[in-house]
Parts: sequence; C-alpha cells; structure tokens
Amino acid sequence: MNRYESSILVAALAAWVGYASTGCSSSSSTDTLSDVADNAGDPGAQDTAAEEVGATDPGSDPGTDPGGDPGTETAGDPGSDPATDPGTSGPYTLTFKGSGYSPHNGQLFKVALIDAGTGTTVGTDSTTIAGGTFSFTFTGKLEAGTAYHLDYFADFSGNGTCDAPPTDHGWRTDIPAVGADVEVDAVHNTNFYADVCASFP
Repeated sequence: MNRYESSILVAALAAWVGYASTGCSSSSSTDTLSDVADNAGDPGAQDTAAEEVGATDPGSDPGTDPGGDPGTETAGDPGSDPATDPGTSGPYTLTFKGSGYSPHNGQLFKVALIDAGTGTTVGTDSTTIAGGTFSFTFTGKLEAGTAYHLDYFADFSGNGTCDAPPTDHGWRTDIPAVGADVEVDAVHNTNFYADVCASFP
C-alpha cells in the first residue's frame, strides 16, 4: 500500500469513527425535563413512552398522589378512609325551631322524631311554648341515608294528651334521607296533620 492509499484509509476511518459517536445510534432519549421534575414516583431513571406526558405526569406516579385515591372522596381528607370523613357517615344532629306559635303560649308542646322507613320513634321531647317560639336539639339521632318524619303537636285542649286536630293542633314535617346535620324551621300554620296523635300514644 502506497502513501496515497494509506491517507485515504486513515481519512475514511476517521469519518467512520465520528459518525459512530454522533449519528449511528438507532435511538435517543426524549425523556429530558420531565425526568428531572417527575422523579417522585419513578423507581427508574427514565419514564416509559406511555408515561411520558409532561413534567408533572399526573395520574402515573404514586408520588404525585398524596392520598392514594383522588376522586373517591368528597368530604375532606384525600386518604382512603371515607368512614372517618366528616359529612359522609353520620350520625348527625337535628335542630328543630319554631316561630309564630303565640296562639299556643303556655301550652304543652311535644315532638317525636320517627324513622320513616321503620316507623320507629328514635327521639322525643317536650316543652311549654313561650314567646311564640320553641327549640329542640336531637344530637346524633340522624343516621346517614335515612329519612325521617318529625311529628309535633300543641295541647290546645289543655288535657295533657294528644287529641286529633282540630281539638289539638298537630303537624308533620318530612326530612329526606340525610347526609349532614339538619335544621328545621317551622312557622305556625293551620295545615294540621290528622294522624299526628299516632306518634304520641
């Protein structure tokens, strides 16, 4: 081999080495900025093609999901314990207030809280109307998902027992299935509930 042929061979070899080091690789990493920002949940150094959706990579990395189950709880904590979430499990409290009951001032007034599904009385209370108002609180008596009847009467006849309206004046308020504390504000009216005394045997 003469000097001219040797020079050509050396030049070709140098060109091949440069090509191999810069351009002959069949794949290159497209995993750049997002690998740096998204390393909380990736055990490896590089995201898969399906996971490579951006620097924050929502939904793919457990490190970005502080509660473990986003979307499954609406009442407060992001964890997986809905039974402890306020507003999701109960029991709840009923506050029952009335106004405009001046016609019954000085009269006995009774109330019964009844499970609408079973007919079971879950709470009762009584007071004497004064200033045309009353207020009752049934703490922890309402169960989540349960509907109730609120029956109440004023002893208009003054004999100490419940007599069918209009002898005594009685009412019913329905409470739909509950999911939180309930407040009922009843304004006096003459739309009596005929069977109210069945709740006060």
